[in-house]
Amino acid sequence: MSSIQDWKYNPEDAQSEFALIPAGKHRVRIFDAQEKVSKSSGDPMVELTLEVSGYSSRVWHYIVFSSSNPSMTNRMLSQLWDNFGIPRENYNLASWRGKVGGANIVIENSEQYGKKNRVKNLCSAEGLPAWQTPGQAQAEAPLNVLKAPDEDVPF
Repeated sequence: MSSIQDWKYNPEDAQSEFALIPAGKHRVRIFDAQEKVSKSSGDPMVELTLEVSGYSSRVWHYIVFSSSNPSMTNRMLSQLWDNFGIPRENYNLASWRGKVGGANIVIENSEQYGKKNRVKNLCSAEGLPAWQTPGQAQAEAPLNVLKAPDEDVPF
């Protein structure tokens, strides 16, 4: 190849190095929480980086402190604090790291990025499987196997 003009692009090879996380409720852990500014509104916001139980991919969730829609902000803060065991009105972002809760994860199509995961909302982790590190075998339910007497075995 002598220049980029000679490159043979194949969209089939343009897959992400991270696998999509199946849609649904997942146990998640706060890896990082940073204060930022929303590009669209200019309002302050918190960007949560969430690890997902059993997966190496991470997902992001944003809580915008919207002066034009305070009820949305308060609802999202309540979801975070109540479902992750964080005391209400705790704005110490460093203390949020490592907290575990649940997230409703969806898959959406993006013109710019293709299929990607997005957090629809934060939720309780109650009833979800225990935390699993990526690559850890999923716990299997024990099989209820009945052993036939040896004389009944046809071979």
